[in-house]
Amino acid sequence: MDRLRKMEIFVTVVETGQFTRAASTLGLSKSAVSHAISDLETYLNFQFIRRGTKGVKLTAAGQDYYEQCCRILSDIQELEANVRDVKQVLQGSIRISAPVSFGAYILAPIIAKFSTLHPDINIQLDLTNRFIDLIEEGMDIGIRIANTVDTQLITQPLTRVQMHLCASPDYLARHEHVPDLVGLETLDCLKYSGTPTWQLIRDGQTHVFTPKGPIVSDSGEALREFAIAGKGVTYLPDFLMEAPAKAGSLVRVLPQYEGRALQAYIAFAPTRHRSQRVRRLVEYIAVAFEV
Repeated sequence: MDRLRKMEIFVTVVETGQFTRAASTLGLSKSAVSHAISDLETYLNFQFIRRGTKGVKLTAAGQDYYEQCCRILSDIQELEANVRDVKQVLQGSIRISAPVSFGAYILAPIIAKFSTLHPDINIQLDLTNRFIDLIEEGMDIGIRIANTVDTQLITQPLTRVQMHLCASPDYLARHEHVPDLVGLETLDCLKYSGTPTWQLIRDGQTHVFTPKGPIVSDSGEALREFAIAGKGVTYLPDFLMEAPAKAGSLVRVLPQYEGRALQAYIAFAPTRHRSQRVRRLVEYIAVAFEV
């Protein structure tokens, strides 16, 4: 087995986190993968990987070697791509994780256009609101929306997501005027199961409000529809509120208060090699948000 192939095996072991997964990914036996890593370590006289019950961990030398291997393999990929027809460059698969609503409403149309430009790429878009380990679940990139950016990951900012209090005009018409947060406590609140409190900001001061009401959901779209149907007040991101607000089916409640501002960003695992097709998709998504 040549040294370049062993480097590819080493990178796959790091990115999958296990010898067994690497063997499955590469179509090799587990012993062949283990021997390839041992041969590399013997040849270079360094221990790159520590084996454990929970998977593999890189030594300091292993981390440096991994990064160098990624650069070398990426350079070879691009060199081969330049020799071949350019149309053949972007092939293979990309796995993306994203929050459900943001992924469906904002990300999917962008990926659809990218897919039209590059039909030889197979894209798997997994939509979930749960926090996932990008390496553990084999994701090339993840889209995240959070109050703070995860410093354990390599990230690229995309856009700000603004939260708003809103309700239907009919619901508000059936209740007395709500001048402040004390009045908000008298209304039915439509709660997102992952957000136990609502942060509301006025004059630079943050107020934490605990919503109470008979309806709870893990779906932003469902809460929006409940609000449109006149079931109460909810706390929605701007991209879910925009269309019904233009149609007049939702209006802001307590507009003197701003909801929490979140950051949407692309995340990569630090040990995950980014192929040319992944880099091109990331560039395409970033440009789409600059328009």
